[in-house]
Amino acid sequence: MRSVLTLILLVLCLLVTPARAAAEDGGMFSTVTLSAKATYASKYIWRGYDIWNDNPAFQPDVSLDFNGLYAGIWSSYSTAQGCADPFGDVCSSWDEHDYYGGIYGALWDGSPGSVEYDISYTYFQFFRLEGVDTHEILLNVTHPALLKGLAETPPVLYWGFAYGKPVNETSPVSQWVKAGLKMPFSLFDIGGTALAEAFWDDGAGSFGAPAGVSHIKTGVFFELKTASFSIKPSLFYQQAQKNTDPSSLLDSEFWFELQLGYSMPVK
Repeated sequence: MRSVLTLILLVLCLLVTPARAAAEDGGMFSTVTLSAKATYASKYIWRGYDIWNDNPAFQPDVSLDFNGLYAGIWSSYSTAQGCADPFGDVCSSWDEHDYYGGIYGALWDGSPGSVEYDISYTYFQFFRLEGVDTHEILLNVTHPALLKGLAETPPVLYWGFAYGKPVNETSPVSQWVKAGLKMPFSLFDIGGTALAEAFWDDGAGSFGAPAGVSHIKTGVFFELKTASFSIKPSLFYQQAQKNTDPSSLLDSEFWFELQLGYSMPVK
């Protein structure tokens, strides 16, 4: 476990070094952007797991982007009266706050091997459950040009790895891996994206699920943007690949999300 954390931290340090150089040249921190998003989700599905047992959620997100560095707060609010999770525990109104920060950028830009990366740290704070607050390091990588030539509009390959460690050491460590393809398209001159991705986890930490591929997720979303505002409707379907107890925690199901966003420069 320590070797995994050490490897991720070494990668982070290597990427932060050019970021500091950019800061000295006036690139980073030259602009600061405030973003606010509000999402209504018909189901709170987190990496395949149905957190609130088919109940909907309101999920606001506020962040600051420093042109390569970012930080923010994401929350989840139960909109259903008497909401209960798959384990029978009653959901509280504000059930979860996630505090996050990270760095993003690109390497070898313009070449077939170009890479876009996003490395983040998140502290998951839960209000109704004792002893499950978690730290997580997440690495997301996109290869925007790797599959060029396969089609006029080629798919984009992406993958990610997450390592979560409980704060109080009582819950198990969790590791997640995802890999997917996304395909941009246009419908009635509106930009959209279709995606297909597979998730593997080592037991999902406190969920106590068996290790293995948890689900295959497909979906489509559209994003309409103006200078400051955005609207992003999404529709998803996942096919469960393993059984959990309770069985409602991981299931084959549809859900939709509607996200409204606003961003403005503050510097």
